[in-house]
Amino acid sequence: MKYENIELIDTLAAEYVLGTLQGRARSRFQRLILERPGIRQAVTAWEMRLNKLAGTEPAIAPPAATWPALEQRLFGASTLASEQTDSARPRWYDQVAFWRGFSLSSGLLAAVLAAILVIYYPQQTETTGPDYVLVLNDTQANPVWTVSTNQAMDQFQVRNLKPMPMPENKGCVLWLQPKGADTMYALGRLPDDGSSVQLAIKAQLKQMLENGKLMVTIENMDEPTHDKPSGTIESAGRLVPLQQI
Repeated sequence: MKYENIELIDTLAAEYVLGTLQGRARSRFQRLILERPGIRQAVTAWEMRLNKLAGTEPAIAPPAATWPALEQRLFGASTLASEQTDSARPRWYDQVAFWRGFSLSSGLLAAVLAAILVIYYPQQTETTGPDYVLVLNDTQANPVWTVSTNQAMDQFQVRNLKPMPMPENKGCVLWLQPKGADTMYALGRLPDDGSSVQLAIKAQLKQMLENGKLMVTIENMDEPTHDKPSGTIESAGRLVPLQQI
């Protein structure tokens, strides 16, 4: 890993805290946290940022039926059937004590859940994971979106971490600016309500992604197409390859 690469360390620290850094990459990063004070500081900074976000948004206590339904979607009906025949076995969401009586802001629920799954069900989360990641911050340096993609770069998985009020008919658009070029290409609309979306990447743009810059602007959604940004750049960054760690 390039320890001098501040951008890489910051991105990996964010992915670690969010729980989206998994598998061998996560294990290696955990060792680096113990060995490198600078990396520990980056992780601590992200924990403080996300804790601050959790305190600034309305808390949402999920209905009791959420946990059985979520477990069925994640692990299949066989898990529920097994629990029904063994009432003495505590369910995974009962083992995590802070779920009881603790509400999460809607923008952080998915992120914290991902971290819990890594801890309690490592065999189900030990997957290949993303090959490239990016955290897009707002003008106050608060994380707003995470962007991840695989080696093929044919699809982006985008998660909105902090819901934001948007004017009517306005929306956030993700742009690609190839290295050394003035031209910008619209990749799609970003979620602003705490949800996640998948953005399909056109074949002719994939080769431009690795060295290109991703930017976010607020655009008029009444327009059928977006040939170039009309608003100011709200956030920008580059995809970072996880293979560097």
